[in-house]
Amino acid sequence: TPLNHEIDTPRYRIMLDRIMSRRFTADVANLLTYDLDIRAIFNDLMLKDILDEEDRKYIAVADFVVGGLNDTDTATNTHLAEVGALGYVECGPMSRAALMHARKGLASTNRHLNPAVALVNNVTIWDIAALPREEIGGDLAEELFTNGFAERQVAGMKYFITIKTNLVPDDVEYIFGSPDYLGDSVVYEDVTVSTKTENFMLEMYAAEMRGGTIKNSGAICKVKYTGSPVAWKVASGSSSS
Repeated sequence: TPLNHEIDTPRYRIMLDRIMSRRFTADVANLLTYDLDIRAIFNDLMLKDILDEEDRKYIAVADFVVGGLNDTDTATNTHLAEVGALGYVECGPMSRAALMHARKGLASTNRHLNPAVALVNNVTIWDIAALPREEIGGDLAEELFTNGFAERQVAGMKYFITIKTNLVPDDVEYIFGSPDYLGDSVVYEDVTVSTKTENFMLEMYAAEMRGGTIKNSGAICKVKYTGSPVAWKVASGSSSS
């Protein structure tokens, strides 16, 4: 009979941080000179700042996890050392073959996950929409030309499109596995706008407390649609130890 084994597994921390906007102050008499609710505009700006900080931190972690572009050195590329495949490769110029090569990234790891979600910016998405009839099929090519790229699935993967080209550059695509395998997003305190008026001075700011993790480095990869296609797997003996 086999030996008994204690029920236990490694655990990881989710660090919670408070994100705050700038504090905006004004003399309430000055606000009377506007013919609209200027506070509502600044309220929207504060919320956008909060969301931008969330995105910036998450993309920074994602970039750290996938490692360097075409980096086959296991001494510097921890992603390759842990999951047995590269996390960030060139797939060649945009084409059907390049799109399919990008989808091999997660399956090539020792976790063998399927891609579920892709993230590109609102410039790169038009390279996908511009694929010719012989690449994506006549009906879809006609629909994309007529209606543009509405929210849809391509090869079983849902696309999210961002206008934040400072976070997701042109010709770059992030690919994620199912949320169940990817990580966590915990909201301890949701976004709250604090407004205080004391005497004739108004003060307002927004804040939240949340945390997140990418718990599985095999559930994320990144591709660049330039250069020549690079294999996700590294040939035996070609990487540094």
